[in-house]
Amino acid sequence: MLRNVLKWIGIVLGGLIALILIAALTLYFLGNGKIKRKVQVADEGFKVSESASVDHGRILVQTNGCTQCHGPDAGGTAFIDNEPPFGYLPAPNLTAGEGGVAATFSDGDFERAIRHGVTPEGRRLIIMPSHLFSGMADSDLSDIVAYLRSVKVDHDWGELKLMPVASILFGAGVVPENQIFPYQQIEHDRAHIAEPPTEPLALGEYKSRICTTCHGEKLNGGPLDFDPTVNAANLTPDTNTGLGNWTEEDFDKAMREGISPNGSAIDPDKMPWPTFAQFTDEELHAVWVYLQSLPPTPKGGTGAAP
Repeated sequence: MLRNVLKWIGIVLGGLIALILIAALTLYFLGNGKIKRKVQVADEGFKVSESASVDHGRILVQTNGCTQCHGPDAGGTAFIDNEPPFGYLPAPNLTAGEGGVAATFSDGDFERAIRHGVTPEGRRLIIMPSHLFSGMADSDLSDIVAYLRSVKVDHDWGELKLMPVASILFGAGVVPENQIFPYQQIEHDRAHIAEPPTEPLALGEYKSRICTTCHGEKLNGGPLDFDPTVNAANLTPDTNTGLGNWTEEDFDKAMREGISPNGSAIDPDKMPWPTFAQFTDEELHAVWVYLQSLPPTPKGGTGAAP
C-alpha cells in the first residue's frame, strides 16, 4: 500500500515538474518573441537640415538626458552589465566612431530611433525613452544628429544578451510591455513641428518633458521606481511640498548654481542641475512659467521608469 502511495506521489510530482518546465519554456519563447518582434513605422522623409547647429546639438544631447545612459561623450555604456535577473543591455555608442551608430545610421534611422523607439531593422528598442522625444521638433532633431556625426568615439558595446529568467519574466508580463518598450506609448502618426514653440508656456512644457523621467508624469515627485533611494522633488506649486513658496530667482539659483532657497547644496548626482544650467534664460524662464501653471499637487507617487 505504501509503495503504491509513494508511486502515485512520484507520478504527481513528476507531472507538476513537467508542467512547470513546459510553462517556463513557453514563457521563455514568448519573451524572446517580444524582444525580436518587428514593427513598421512610416517613413517621414526626415532630413538633417543644412543649417543644423553642432554646438546646439551638443547641448541638446546633454539636456535631453542622452549622456545619462550613453555616457558623457555619447560613446555608450554597459547600461545593465550582466546583472541578474536581466543580463546585459548596452546603451550603444551614438557617435560616428568605430562601433558607433552614427557611422551607419541614415537620417531616417535616427528619426525612427529617437522619436519612435525603433531600430533600423524594425525591432522595438528596450527602455529607450522615445516617448519623451516623440514630439521633438525637426530643428532640434537635426542639431542632435549633426552633433553625433561630428563626434568619433571608437567602442563597440556588443549586443543585448538576456538571461533566461528575464525572457520568462517578459513572457509572463511581470513588467508591463509599455515600460520595456516605450514604443508602445507613442502616437506614431502624430505630426511633428518644424521648430520648438516660442510662447513661454508651450516652450516650458516642451523643455520640461524630460523632467517626467524622475519627477513623474504629474511632476509631483516621490521615490523613483528605478532607484527608491532617490526621492524626487515636487515641482508643482504646492505650498507644502512643492515650489509654491519659491520665487523665480530661487528657481534660477537652484538650476544655475545648485543652491536651494534654504542655502543647501543640490547633489548633482541626484539632480543633474549642471546639465540644465545650459538652458538659455528664455528656456529657463519658460520652464518656470510652465511649472507654475501646474495644479498644486501634494508630493507623492513615483517617478517614471527609465
